[in-house]
Amino acid sequence: MRIRLIAGIPLVSLLSSFFFVSCGKGQEIVTQGNHDIPDAWQMECLSRADMMADVQWTPLYRIPKTYNKLKDVWWAPGATYKGLPYSASGTETGFVGRDVSFYTFLSAVHNPRSSIYTVDYRQAPWNRDMASTFYGAVCSSAVCFALGIPTVYNTGPINSGKVASLLEDIGTRASDIRLCDALCYMSEDGESGHVVMAYDIVRSKSGSISKITIFECAGPITRRYTQTEEQLRSWLERTGAHIYRLRQEKRNLKPGAFMETSLSGMPPFPESICLEDGDRKSYPEGKAVRINVFADSGTVELYKDGTLYATAPASETVEFGGLPAGLYTAKLAGGSDATLFQIAGARCRVRRSGDGLAIDSFEEGLVPLYCTMNDAAGGLPTLLEEGPGGVWYVEKTTSATTHCRVYYAGRYGIVKGDSIAVQ
Repeated sequence: MRIRLIAGIPLVSLLSSFFFVSCGKGQEIVTQGNHDIPDAWQMECLSRADMMADVQWTPLYRIPKTYNKLKDVWWAPGATYKGLPYSASGTETGFVGRDVSFYTFLSAVHNPRSSIYTVDYRQAPWNRDMASTFYGAVCSSAVCFALGIPTVYNTGPINSGKVASLLEDIGTRASDIRLCDALCYMSEDGESGHVVMAYDIVRSKSGSISKITIFECAGPITRRYTQTEEQLRSWLERTGAHIYRLRQEKRNLKPGAFMETSLSGMPPFPESICLEDGDRKSYPEGKAVRINVFADSGTVELYKDGTLYATAPASETVEFGGLPAGLYTAKLAGGSDATLFQIAGARCRVRRSGDGLAIDSFEEGLVPLYCTMNDAAGGLPTLLEEGPGGVWYVEKTTSATTHCRVYYAGRYGIVKGDSIAVQ
């Protein structure tokens, strides 16, 4: 059992002695030792935040670090770091906690030939200064994963668009902040913003906040830090941040089934044969799968849904292309060490339905999570809404041509469908 500590005391021992304070919005708060005590849902959120802030990883080679657009700052080989690295590379690869699991991230760090060490998004053809680390998190992906929202948004849409239907805008008063509230701000030009989550709250005898611990993912790493009441008020006033709370009826949302519930007890990483992008990875159909082999000779066997599908002579890198949808296991003949991945068919049909779009006929076995729309110059991520007959609707669109991309929950990660133009 995972036991959460508050001020060094196990939570389970605190629950036997607690009291209530009334504070803001007419809502009573359960506290003990001046700390707010989380309810069952908040405990789940805080446990997921712990995973992101406490995960430890040791790069084998240097990895480009995303921080203040500096070109020559690196995660050092052999040094052990705590917390997920910050990276805005999700559109190309994936965010830990959304597209890929912690196991996939850690297995890639463990593999000396993985994409984590060979891909640098600061270089051509990407040239993206703020997207250097192959796997990592951003502020919104970290907060969404902690809250159990199985989607990710850039900072802006967490307080606008369809995602607003998940959240209640509590306002800007520090006294109204509760555990696991999201604090979000955007600049007036929409070019910058940030979102954090209330992780721990300490109150004065009157019930007002005296200290607050914030959970966030910001360059260079995911972390927790504590602010005084004065620092909190100053930050709220300076940024104009609003407090957002996941609505009660939406608190049954869960991250993808492929996500670990704990970092303890994960299986060992493969030593002799490793996926280039990290083990237990989901790929869309048409994507070639590259496997690194750490053996001088032998045969790589590829099993599809438990049946031998293909073989290839062992070499430094073995590539399998044109694989149909299914679950795959790759191993060296005669060995037990294996790596797992999925090829997921992500085909669907998108059609106009009134002023909106409907997505149906999606691949069997895949669950649509959300979609993005791009009308003309740009678009914001938009939640799908399930309508009558199992049809999933997106928000109103009036453009002559709309580009829609559907994201599905695969066995080993989120699968991104092709961009579909709808006339």
